[in-house]
Amino acid sequence: MTKETILVVDDSRQIADFIAGRLLSGMGYDASVVYNGRSAIEFVRKNSPALILLDYQLSDMTGLEVVHALAKENFNIPVILVTGYGSEQTAVEAFRLGVQDYLIKPVDPDKLNMAVRRALTETRLRNEKLALMAQLKEQVTWMTVLSSVGKSVTSILELDEVLRKIVEAGVQLTRAEEGFLALLDEQNGQLYVRAVKNIDEDKTKTLRLPVDDSLVGSVIRSKKPLRMVQRTNQPPLKVSTGFLVYSFLHVPLISKGRVQGVLSVYNRSTRQDFKDTDEALLTSLGDYAAIAIENASLYQRAQQEIKERGRVEMALRESEERYALAVRGANDGIWDWNLKTNKIYYSPRWKAMLGFGEEEISDSPDEWFRRIHPADIDRVKLDIAAHYNGITSHFENENRMRHKDGSYRWVASRGLAVKDSDGSVNRMAGSQTDITDRKCAEQKLLHDAFHDMLTGLANRALFIDRLKHAVERAKRREEYKFAVLFLDLDRFKDINDSHGHMMGDQLLIQTAQIIAKEVRTIDTVARLGGDEFVLLLEDIVDVEDATRIADRIQKEISSSFALQGREMFVTTSIGIVLSTLGYNWAEDVLRDADIAMYRAKALGKARYVIFDPGMRNMIMERLVLETDLRHALDRKELKIFYQPIVNLGSNRTTGFEALVRWDHPERG
Repeated sequence: MTKETILVVDDSRQIADFIAGRLLSGMGYDASVVYNGRSAIEFVRKNSPALILLDYQLSDMTGLEVVHALAKENFNIPVILVTGYGSEQTAVEAFRLGVQDYLIKPVDPDKLNMAVRRALTETRLRNEKLALMAQLKEQVTWMTVLSSVGKSVTSILELDEVLRKIVEAGVQLTRAEEGFLALLDEQNGQLYVRAVKNIDEDKTKTLRLPVDDSLVGSVIRSKKPLRMVQRTNQPPLKVSTGFLVYSFLHVPLISKGRVQGVLSVYNRSTRQDFKDTDEALLTSLGDYAAIAIENASLYQRAQQEIKERGRVEMALRESEERYALAVRGANDGIWDWNLKTNKIYYSPRWKAMLGFGEEEISDSPDEWFRRIHPADIDRVKLDIAAHYNGITSHFENENRMRHKDGSYRWVASRGLAVKDSDGSVNRMAGSQTDITDRKCAEQKLLHDAFHDMLTGLANRALFIDRLKHAVERAKRREEYKFAVLFLDLDRFKDINDSHGHMMGDQLLIQTAQIIAKEVRTIDTVARLGGDEFVLLLEDIVDVEDATRIADRIQKEISSSFALQGREMFVTTSIGIVLSTLGYNWAEDVLRDADIAMYRAKALGKARYVIFDPGMRNMIMERLVLETDLRHALDRKELKIFYQPIVNLGSNRTTGFEALVRWDHPERG
């Protein structure tokens, strides 16, 4: 796996090189360094790093101006703001612009590691989601194109035209150079080339392909697709047609278990390989082709017999209409509703989709409608009525249907109405497709986007969203109160480092289960990353509701954990924030809860602390003091004094003690 590159931007070369060369390199990351804002923007345009560690005060612009410039160019790269001039206003503005995290100089290596890991993890999850969505969109596009091609070829009853369109579609879908379709003559065991694309037809009119000793024949015998490619520096393959090719793909045409022929595509001038998706597309097209060929063959035979048997004419017409309407619907489970007799024909596939055999479902419309989910039935009937009354061009609806085993399956129903010569609708026919897997995939994508992959709890995005709603609700309703609890496991890093990440993950999972068990259904529990958990307690009466939950959680967590046969003891530090302080931003609530949690750790851990504004002031004062100390050397405010150490017995000086005194311009 390629290392992810982190861009460090700081106008202090010493700090930038130390963070990149010592801290990030020691953590296993590749780091690049630039020393001003314009260089950072140019670097991102050319390299697109995975993360940016950005100093707030640069020589040519501020860090926030860099973030704003990157946002205008649509760069979606996570940013951790690093500054020695920390202020509440700066932090609020940074988070408003989309900064991922906020660190104060001097940078604590552990906090830096945690912030980097959290940012990269969230970025990976977001990228994985986008990749899955792109893959799903690509698959839907394939299915749409394939369905369109299927409708086209299965609605044509002239065999030569059907075969020509199938070959053209196969070449187009797989982006091949050439292709052909050959039908099997079972009497002499040979394949006859019946349609070609981008091949000289004069050369293939009398072409016969043997089945017994050829690659295309192996496809007939195995009833499975075959694809091959000649790699670089290898000569082209000679195939049954006599052509030299670099890659080919053969798929069998199978109808009712019987092989009808072979659909083939290949490349003669390039070494372009055929992929799994090409094989799946061509196989699906082959299934359509088998149906179309069967349709066309049936039509030709019916035309030959039509003079002798008048009954065949009506049966054929109904078969053609049913097939054409079903294909235009979905070409899956077929239904045909005779509105005059109020009876519905359900195909074997339609019944099997719901787990029933051929004789287990009658021709009553009730067999369909009584199995539709109660929440969906009204919408299905409205869509059918809209098409029946000519409001919509076709009937289409996605709904849930009860399976024989009692579960519900998602299906897509489609259909078209058939009118008499007087314009009245006497029939409606269509198809039904099982889309349960697609719906499950969509639901999983949505769930994963807002939940922690390890614990199943809400993630930061979902928690912040719900916290924003709580903040707005508290503004509107004076009697509404909420509390946020910020939990951090004490000594988790020691356990994780000494016993391994797998045991650490199990500890986090069990902790999540304990916390979730202690709250109500209206509350929200989330994992922010690492060993940090947050709770949103909604509609509380007073602070005792929050402290009671904190007491219960600390009591449960302080009990021993059984992990892989070992007994572990863990405690937790909790910071509590109440909405009564009057917040306008969800991020401010989370920040103050974090401050209270660190205060709990400072007081000895294994306890909870309720936030008050004085804590924030203490932190800001400490940040100012740390900043002044960083500048003390440059301003020559530190002075060294030596005082002797005297042995009173011998009255001799035995050494000196060096003292550094800080002559602060304001504090003295």
